Amino acid sequence: MSSSCLRRSIRSAILDATALAVMAALPVASARAADVTFQPSVELRAESSSNQGLNPVTTAASDSYGGVADFAAFMRINTPRGETWIRPKIKLQEYSERNHEPVEAFLDLRSHYNSLRSELDLWAGYDRRDTYTAEFPNAVIDDNNPGDPTTPETGNSQIGLTRDRVEVRPTYTYKVNERTSVGAEVLYQTVRYSEEAAQDRVNYDFAKADGFVRWAIDSRSNIKAGGYVSRYDAKNEVNQTDAYGGTVAFERQWSETAGTTVEVIFERNDVINEPEMIDESTSGWGAVATSYWQGEVSEWQFSAGKTFTPTGRGGKSTAYQARVQYDRDLSARWQFRGAVRVLRDESINQIGENGNRDYGRLESSLRWKMAPTWFVEGGYSYTYQDRVSDPEAADDNKFFIGVGYLGLGPQRR
Repeated sequence: MSSSCLRRSIRSAILDATALAVMAALPVASARAADVTFQPSVELRAESSSNQGLNPVTTAASDSYGGVADFAAFMRINTPRGETWIRPKIKLQEYSERNHEPVEAFLDLRSHYNSLRSELDLWAGYDRRDTYTAEFPNAVIDDNNPGDPTTPETGNSQIGLTRDRVEVRPTYTYKVNERTSVGAEVLYQTVRYSEEAAQDRVNYDFAKADGFVRWAIDSRSNIKAGGYVSRYDAKNEVNQTDAYGGTVAFERQWSETAGTTVEVIFERNDVINEPEMIDESTSGWGAVATSYWQGEVSEWQFSAGKTFTPTGRGGKSTAYQARVQYDRDLSARWQFRGAVRVLRDESINQIGENGNRDYGRLESSLRWKMAPTWFVEGGYSYTYQDRVSDPEAADDNKFFIGVGYLGLGPQRR
């Protein structure tokens, strides 16, 4: 490519990125000329739990009963150049054996805009959660549930303590030619625990910048390669982890309803902790495989791998985990969902190693649509955890039954 052509491509990419950034920053401003969908939802549930906080001392575990009220809304704005959707949610809870009633709040925003050669995706989210739910990840793979914890945390809950998390992730992609595209992604995440919680947990900021190239092998297959740098910065102790790494991925769309992605990761972490006189480097390989298949009445989702993630324990960890989910429409009115998640979470060094744990969760539910917008749902979940710092493993059996309203609009899945 000549220097003049290269300059034109760079100038075109910059102009496209600027225009898309303006559109993404003002998604609602164009709502008048767009197709707008709004869907409210409400769900009321009664729950019983044998050991809600996963107390590792068997004699201290006790049955608890409570009620949960979820109030949420979904708004989608479609325009000729893309779409934006916003999903706020408020969760009210009240349980026996607890002296407070936590209120959880979530806000999820996603935008996608495109021009002739460029695409801009923006994801932003905020959640305030009680540590009873924030520290124990779900098994269900549900992208429509804002605040779903998909990365390991401390695995340690305490009554009356909350965690606030803000995350922003813009991604820009530029199509160089019919087969090649380049892009960049920036991730910023900040996590803050309430004052009482800060004694056992560490507030932190995490930032990551990623550049990538994607080559199309054919109409259904891609190879993606990239490199990244990141920084983990603990706020209530002098602890910092700088990392850099590279990734290579193969993406295959088998059909309109089935796809697979396999990614290999290499990462080096440089850890500095002045109070503990730690200055060391660690390197390691990771990998992630994801796959999905959707039929006429059922759907499978699967993911497994080894990744390097920030945590509230004062450092980063290596997470080995696998997740499987199965959804099936048993009839026009009955739906079944089952999901399993297993996780081994290990600190990359001795910082936060007391929080190393084995974790597992099984979830199942059955939903009956008694009307187009009303449903009754019941379910069961089993949770297991074995932390290094705990005297013994802990588990919890939970049952729930509830009734809900789902306004006309996009369906559950």
